[in-house]
Amino acid sequence: MVLLVMYEVRSVTQAANRLYLGQAAVSAALKRLREMFDDPLFVRAGSAAAATRCGAARALCDAKFLRVAMLLKRLPLFATVPQGLVPSWCDLYDLSAAPVPVNMPDYEVSLLWHNARSEDAASRWLRERLRGLIKSKPL
Repeated sequence: MVLLVMYEVRSVTQAANRLYLGQAAVSAALKRLREMFDDPLFVRAGSAAAATRCGAARALCDAKFLRVAMLLKRLPLFATVPQGLVPSWCDLYDLSAAPVPVNMPDYEVSLLWHNARSEDAASRWLRERLRGLIKSKPL
């Protein structure tokens, strides 16, 4: 959430205010995220913080998944989501989870990307995470 709000407001102070946190807490969260992604995520651009490619990619990815969680919280809907999201979403958004009640066919997963993105830090990070998810796919 810190990454998404920082991307939107471009300021640690404003992000802290929006999240009802202190500046130190937002700065500490950003430090952990920078270490996790091995990227600065935001760089100073005048009086604002500009997102790096990795920072923008991560914030936008988080935003898409958060929209699903928020819809589930507010509307009488259900969704099939990656199993890794279930525990945190149940805790954060007061949701319930159950196994899919039908036999699901096996599926194949492939990763495709443009060669121009092969060395991009954000793209590499995403591909590594996706490979990990694919490898852990239940049989």
